[in-house]
Amino acid sequence: MINPIYALFFIEVIFWCISYKITKGNMVSPSLVTFSMFIIATICVLLNVDFWDVDYSFEALGIMTLGFTTMFIPEFIVVISKKGYRKVLEKEDNKVSELVVPIMFDIIISFFCLLFLLTYIYEVYSKGAAIGVFGIDAIGIAKYDETYGMSFVNKFGARFIQITFLTYSYIVSYNAILLQKYKTIEFIPLLSFLILSIASGNRMALMKLFIILYVYWVVYSYKMESKNISLSRLSKKVLPYGGIMLLIFYILRTATKINSTTGDRTFIDYITYYIGSPVYLFSKALDLPKNYNSYFGELTFSGFYSGLGIDINYINPYILVGGDSNFAGNVFSWFYRPYADFGILGMLVFTFLNYLLFSYILYKNIMLMSKKKYNFSLIFYSNFFFVIVMSFYYCQTCWAYTINNFICCVLSMVLLVLLTKYKVVL
Repeated sequence: MINPIYALFFIEVIFWCISYKITKGNMVSPSLVTFSMFIIATICVLLNVDFWDVDYSFEALGIMTLGFTTMFIPEFIVVISKKGYRKVLEKEDNKVSELVVPIMFDIIISFFCLLFLLTYIYEVYSKGAAIGVFGIDAIGIAKYDETYGMSFVNKFGARFIQITFLTYSYIVSYNAILLQKYKTIEFIPLLSFLILSIASGNRMALMKLFIILYVYWVVYSYKMESKNISLSRLSKKVLPYGGIMLLIFYILRTATKINSTTGDRTFIDYITYYIGSPVYLFSKALDLPKNYNSYFGELTFSGFYSGLGIDINYINPYILVGGDSNFAGNVFSWFYRPYADFGILGMLVFTFLNYLLFSYILYKNIMLMSKKKYNFSLIFYSNFFFVIVMSFYYCQTCWAYTINNFICCVLSMVLLVLLTKYKVVL
């Protein structure tokens, strides 16, 4: 009997082709990006079919197929109802006004970004040195060890850098792509966030940085050219940066997986495990006992509950990949958490509503208003689009939909207006 993992790959390709046709190759389409990432993840599983001794279940295949359907249908509905958005764009005024930040504000913000960044790096170094640990291992100690955790000041500094990054990534992208103008000093908040993400061992923050800039590039390129980016151009632009991102992920593996065997793995072995195992382990995770239902959606919205001071009594289990690999994983793609919280029907409704929200924002508020100087919908979309991109990995709503993240997003919008709305006379 054929292994269902091959059927899963075939189904994903079919959904991708339909989505590509319906969205006309929109490279920030929620469904198209989702199916692209799931295809890549499944290819990683197929490369390890024998090594992992993959035995994918028909139950997992059925649940994922239904889930893919509820990822595609909302966007199909929105695209059909908004099929005239291209004509609306063509009628817009082509004039674009620059987002100008007074140099005094640029200097002040850049100074504090660098100051907070240096103090953060120094504390990571100091915490590691106190117990004779340096380099990547020191990052792991600072990240996970409560005894040697980061101070309140540096946690605040990290939030400051995050907010200014969200603001300046929009400013730099808007000016550089639409007007081919930029100020070098305005790259400092972006570089600070990049270095901070590495120094904190936060690989998801690195992904978020990459995804935010990717969304701005796709949307503003569409605005400039009135057509979607071709696959060949996308590959030439994105693949090199994607390769660099994977290399950084590999280098930081010992910081994020301390006391594990990941440090002994080859690049290909580790990357295919990291990308592919969540899709495969979803099949095994369906057999886990479900003895946690103290709060509504406690796995799906665990970060939100944590922000309210509610401690979710749940230990994320590790499942062995199997075969000749001694890898284990505790992330099981988008579908597991809502499935464990709400059951199959609830998971489908939850998925439908999420993809309906993202699709509506994209086609109603972004594609129709891409020439707006302050496109807050675009900032929101780019800030949370990693939920879509990382759907192959796990349900990111568990820490994306939090009070802190929403506050940071709103503050970045407020800062954007304060920095660029009014002229300052010195």
